[in-house]
Amino acid sequence: MRENDNAVDEDACHIWHDAQESWDALDWPLHRAAFTGDVEAVRRIAGGMSRAQMKSLDPQGQTALHVAVLMRRPAAVGALLECGAPAAAKSESGWAPLHQAVEQRDRDTALALLQAEMAQVAVEVKARKHAMLDKLWQLPDFTAKLSWEISSTVPGVGYLLRTYAPHDTFTIWKQGDRLRMDGTLMGVEKGGKSVLPEWKRGHFSAQR
Repeated sequence: MRENDNAVDEDACHIWHDAQESWDALDWPLHRAAFTGDVEAVRRIAGGMSRAQMKSLDPQGQTALHVAVLMRRPAAVGALLECGAPAAAKSESGWAPLHQAVEQRDRDTALALLQAEMAQVAVEVKARKHAMLDKLWQLPDFTAKLSWEISSTVPGVGYLLRTYAPHDTFTIWKQGDRLRMDGTLMGVEKGGKSVLPEWKRGHFSAQR
């Protein structure tokens, strides 16, 4: 263990020593279990909590996941993530558990947190997609054109982006529970001699 790691551990013990009494007095059992690394207690307590409840900040402004990371309790971190603890939850000071793990040079915990955060984001995006589609199907049938380009207000940069950056116009049809989108941007030409990308044009049609 590095000298800085020892310093972090000593600081953590000092910071959280008084917190234990407040957890007992104010009923923060999940934080205490995370602090001590009691995996069975973490699973039992967190298993009956919602994601919103697991984001609760204790008097020190930390979630239970922050506490487990700070005290280097990898098994407790894993148990909290398995129970659905939000991996990207912020502390009162604006730190995510991943930030704390990186600061402590805890590579394994940082990797576990990153993977959990990516998985949770994927689930949230999928749920939002379904919600958006549900609302879309309720709309009357329509045809729409959507033009997009990349631009900038910086002098000179805007011209370069308009000239060389990708742009396209999508045509979207919605009929009943079917959706179709047509466009012309097919990707990047391979083997081009120019340093700047050359965009492949054609016609594509995506349907759902």
